[in-house]
Amino acid sequence: MNKLITFLFVVVSYFSFSQKDTNSYYDGLIIEYGQKFFNDDFNGDLKSIKNIESNSLSLDMISFCFTEILVKYPSRSENGYRYPAYIRFSYFIPKQILIDSVSQKVRGFSLTLPMFGKRLIDKKNFGLFVSGGVQVGRLKLVKEENEQKQKMKNMIIAPYIGLVAKVNISKVCISFIAQYDYDISSKMWKKQWFHKGQDVHFNGLRQSGLTISTGIGYAF
Repeated sequence: MNKLITFLFVVVSYFSFSQKDTNSYYDGLIIEYGQKFFNDDFNGDLKSIKNIESNSLSLDMISFCFTEILVKYPSRSENGYRYPAYIRFSYFIPKQILIDSVSQKVRGFSLTLPMFGKRLIDKKNFGLFVSGGVQVGRLKLVKEENEQKQKMKNMIIAPYIGLVAKVNISKVCISFIAQYDYDISSKMWKKQWFHKGQDVHFNGLRQSGLTISTGIGYAF
């Protein structure tokens, strides 16, 4: 619940600095299912871009995604700069993983915020566009021992570029998004604040990678 409240606060704050282009075909609220494939295979435990067909663990996510035409107003232009964009909050579905024969649960979240975009195809019921910006979030490794949870975190701060296809059928919209992000934060796992850490050694993980998602939602 706290993450959802934080997400809504960030979205409202973002829109306070950006305006929405009304009567836009692109407007929609979409629920997505997706998977993340990393450049780093995390010692063979996670699926990587180079080995998508492996038996390694895939990280699945459920996302809430807003698609919009945003308007930035530079000081020298009253018309502003209109660009297609998507704002997305993703929750990684918890999964079990073995690290040095120790069972861990991996989970996390990410928030994607746009800064620019460009329309490629702009038809009555179909749109194709690229959008870029920054993604922030974190993964967590959780081990339960003696009824106590030991948590480690790995942050992500990543510029991204995404390709979005969106189809509207009356008030129903269907989307497909392929996004690549490049993590510029530390790859080290750290003890989560106010929680007990772990003595197990973890290889570093830089969360750069490819996210593929598809969704269905409501077209405004």
